[in-house]
Amino acid sequence: MTPSGETARSVQPMVALKNSKDEDHYQALIRLQEPDGRLLSAKDFIPMAERMGIISHIDQWVARKAISIINASLQQDIHLHLFVSQAADLLDNMERLTWLRHKHSSGKLHENTLTFEFRLADVAQHLNSAKICFDMLHKMGVTTLLTGVNFST
Repeated sequence: MTPSGETARSVQPMVALKNSKDEDHYQALIRLQEPDGRLLSAKDFIPMAERMGIISHIDQWVARKAISIINASLQQDIHLHLFVSQAADLLDNMERLTWLRHKHSSGKLHENTLTFEFRLADVAQHLNSAKICFDMLHKMGVTTLLTGVNFST
């Protein structure tokens, strides 16, 4: 990650096979813009952010932006649901979970509008804290999704 790089967010529509609710689903994507304007995908800079120990800050920034987008949409009577990737840090970061609980209790985190995606390998390494984290998220109306599941033999 370059010091002059800026993060950008975009959303990618998700198509539901069956959706009884009148809401749109989007996956939040994060990109890093290089000084030359080139956009790096998450796979190009997230591993470095994890090694540098700054992934929690990036994840919280993305969560904050997602909540802001959801709230702005609700003010325009547009109902949407965002899917946001989160690193293993959230699984045992009580400070971030407390921040999310505060957002929920203050009415800024609306139930059933946000899904956090976690890598299966990360959850497997943090099973005890993942259980606590998922329970807390569920109580706030935040759903969870595991990615990286391989069903091939």
